[in-house]
Amino acid sequence: MLANEKVIYAYTRDQAVNDGVLMDAYQGDFEEITQQLFRETPVYIAAGLLSLIERAVANPRWCNDLKGVWWDVAYMSTFGLRRGLPAGETHAYQVIITGTGRRRNHTICVSFDGQALTFCFPEEA
Repeated sequence: MLANEKVIYAYTRDQAVNDGVLMDAYQGDFEEITQQLFRETPVYIAAGLLSLIERAVANPRWCNDLKGVWWDVAYMSTFGLRRGLPAGETHAYQVIITGTGRRRNHTICVSFDGQALTFCFPEEA
């Protein structure tokens, strides 16, 4: 955005949560893992990534549970976040999630807007 431009409309995080585009990771089965890894930092999961996690858990061939898959996704991000993530930056990393089809190795992004972390696929960032 240019310095002298006025914002006409901004899609807020609350609107995205209400629309189902983002999910607060401090709820349900995600809460315990999110609290362990990120303490008080607000954390959100984009709908595409959430769908992949749910698909992995629903696959009867694998013994995935929601907490375990979320642990894998969230914990792998901590290696890149150890030095901190400046506001406006995005960190991409690889994680293996079984039960999601032929492709097991997935690229996940975590971005920090100065207030919250958002986990998503690169195309959702």
